[in-house]
Amino acid sequence: PPPPMMPGMGGPPPPPMMPGMGGPPPPPGMMAGPPVPVGPPAKKKIKPPVKMRGFMWNKLPPNKVMGTIWLDLDDEKLRIDSKELVGLFGVDDEEKESKGSELSSGSDKGKAPEKEKQKAIDLIDSKRSTNIGIRLSTIKLTHKEIKTAILKLDESVISENIASGLLTCVPLPEEIEILNSFDGNKEQLGNVEKFFLEIKSITFLEQRLKTFTFKLQYPQKMSELCANVDIYLSAVKEIHNSKLLKEILTLILAIGNYLNGSTARGEAHGFKLENLLKLADTKTNDKKSTLLHFLARKLAADNKLGLRDELKNLDAATKVVLEQTVSDFNQIEGQLNSVKSCLEKISSPSSPEDKYTVIMTRFYDNSEKAVSELKTKVLKCEPEFKKIITSYGDTDKKSDEFFMILSKFCKQIETAHQENVTNDLLEKKRAEKAKLEEETKKNKPPKQVIDIEQLQGEGLLAEMTGKLTADAFALKRGGQRAARLGQHVSRKSGIGI
Repeated sequence: PPPPMMPGMGGPPPPPMMPGMGGPPPPPGMMAGPPVPVGPPAKKKIKPPVKMRGFMWNKLPPNKVMGTIWLDLDDEKLRIDSKELVGLFGVDDEEKESKGSELSSGSDKGKAPEKEKQKAIDLIDSKRSTNIGIRLSTIKLTHKEIKTAILKLDESVISENIASGLLTCVPLPEEIEILNSFDGNKEQLGNVEKFFLEIKSITFLEQRLKTFTFKLQYPQKMSELCANVDIYLSAVKEIHNSKLLKEILTLILAIGNYLNGSTARGEAHGFKLENLLKLADTKTNDKKSTLLHFLARKLAADNKLGLRDELKNLDAATKVVLEQTVSDFNQIEGQLNSVKSCLEKISSPSSPEDKYTVIMTRFYDNSEKAVSELKTKVLKCEPEFKKIITSYGDTDKKSDEFFMILSKFCKQIETAHQENVTNDLLEKKRAEKAKLEEETKKNKPPKQVIDIEQLQGEGLLAEMTGKLTADAFALKRGGQRAARLGQHVSRKSGIGI
């Protein structure tokens, strides 16, 4: 055993550690070391002897530097010629004094020199700062008023366009870090930097603006989407229930099988619906009409031209693309879920002005039921359409293509009917004109032929000739007397003729 310890001496030294084992645990009661800082050690502050013209770069926050090449770049070890930099980029005090003396001379002599206007300090990227500045200039509100309107969700101040524009003005996390690390005079900051300082205290600012923008867009988006879904389902139902459509297709099938009876295209049980638009391609023998006109004439004779009356929503349904409708609904549902998520984050107001929780909770509760009801209808669209398209044996058609074929067919039938009516009227007029000409020809009296020999025998020809000669002689004498009278008048009056 080891010898007893002398008074005042510590305990025996600890036994040597086994290879691979760590050091001994710290004695109880001793404090742990300070927490390891996040990011590289702080840089040494540099104070040039004069004010320098700044280099407007975007400074990386310390926590963004970890794991980058910047950790390997030690600029403090680099020797730079500070005198050269001051000579090139230092503000010339003498120049400032001379400018100040010029300002105080002349007409302002005797007045106290005005304080030189200091240039604003810009910390944000110049291009982004310019774009945000332009956007803010269109809002015509102070920074404080904008912040208050955002907190209050004031729709009388923030329209949909303004809300969408403000989304582009939300400060980025790195921009906020730059502002927080700025220890200079904040009054000298630029307009955009001051705006960021004003609104950066609003929690979940981007989520607030996104959900508020959705709230402003919701009524119109929901109205349009509900209308499209109702039109779509109504059109599908009308096609499914249309007896006249089935009768017309039956008639076309019968005519087609007869025309194709001696070919491989005959004995058909059905045909693809796009063939409805090819009826006009089959001409009659005289090339004056088509199979489409023949069909229209048959339908008119049977009083079966009212297909469009049975398919009232067909034309409107051609503009509804199911894929886009489903995508639009999914977007609305996703945005409503974002409202719910944001409400969970902002569970209580951050200030008396903060009305987000109250307003958006009421909006969510009112909208959730309407969106849920719409979802039920949207989920019915595709199965209901598949039923009718399958019933026509043409499953490779999209709904908008299917609706468009039927819509064009209805219009073609109506046009062919009008052309038949017009042609029938023209044909009727032509027939009436031909009949009238024939009747006129039959009832017209025969032309009288003068028999010269008969007139000579009866002495009438000489009498008629003598009468015509006498009338001509009298006319000639009357003309001569008129000429003499005119000459006599001219001699007396002295007027020459």
